[in-house]
Amino acid sequence: MKLDNFKIKPILKYLIPCLIIFIALILVLDYYLKYSFFQSLRIIFGLIYVLFVPGFVFVRLFLSKENNLDWFEIFGLSIGLSIVFVILSMSVSNLILKIPITTLNSLLIILVTVLIFVLIKKYQKQISHFIGVFNESVVRFYYKEDKNKKI
Repeated sequence: MKLDNFKIKPILKYLIPCLIIFIALILVLDYYLKYSFFQSLRIIFGLIYVLFVPGFVFVRLFLSKENNLDWFEIFGLSIGLSIVFVILSMSVSNLILKIPITTLNSLLIILVTVLIFVLIKKYQKQISHFIGVFNESVVRFYYKEDKNKKI
């Protein structure tokens, strides 16, 4: 029997292979590298949180509905954008805001980055309206100043 024959959500179709990969990673980390079970969980969830979550949230919120992206493209974009956003947010927080890079600070900075994406998407209409009003006032000011100039 194929999984395609069942009427299940697409997320459940990919859940079983993800769980098998997850268990295999735990066994490899536990047996070959002599990490404990909790250390293995920490490594796996940390990698997923840092290398996948920020980019996935960005892609799902801003890109995937306008463009018909395949799951492979979404996965690749998620990893690439996560690397970019994590490096950028950590650099800004460390160099500009003078926040030291620790485990807890990294966790919170990535969480704040993801929350900023969600808030931007939630208030996207208000933000675009504000930017439009701002652009119109700048254009009016520029042309009003331009009319007063004598050549």
